[in-house]
Amino acid sequence: MRNIENKVRAKDKPEVANDSKLIYSSDNIETAEKRLTEFLSKWSIKYPKLRKMLEGKDNLFTFMLFPKAIRKSLYTNNICENFNKDIKRKLKQKVQFPNEESLDKAIYIPVSEYNNKFSNRTHLGFGLVKYELKMMIEEIGLSPDTIESTI
Repeated sequence: MRNIENKVRAKDKPEVANDSKLIYSSDNIETAEKRLTEFLSKWSIKYPKLRKMLEGKDNLFTFMLFPKAIRKSLYTNNICENFNKDIKRKLKQKVQFPNEESLDKAIYIPVSEYNNKFSNRTHLGFGLVKYELKMMIEEIGLSPDTIESTI
């Protein structure tokens, strides 16, 4: 969403944001593709970079193959951004590292803390669809036992 909003003028941002939210809130891929076409026909004349950015992307709606309860977690990257911000904040305290091994240790500690803190938590919506995800994993031929710890 932010990438789209960065390509338009400030006065158009609210309307563009509302139109793009209609795309991502669609119930299925076909509806999303239809709304994307409508979005591009409305906005690409004024902002041709939007068409280049959105058209012809095979994986734009891959998140819609998953249950609706976890889609927002999949199409946003808030978890990754918060994690990266936390690591940067902790590394900023130490300006210089004597060698690469000390840098590795400095990164390992917050990663380890993060894993310990969140390893027993279930992310929003994932608990509701655990069985459905397990079945999807079995369909593609992976062993659910090897992935059990990540769900």
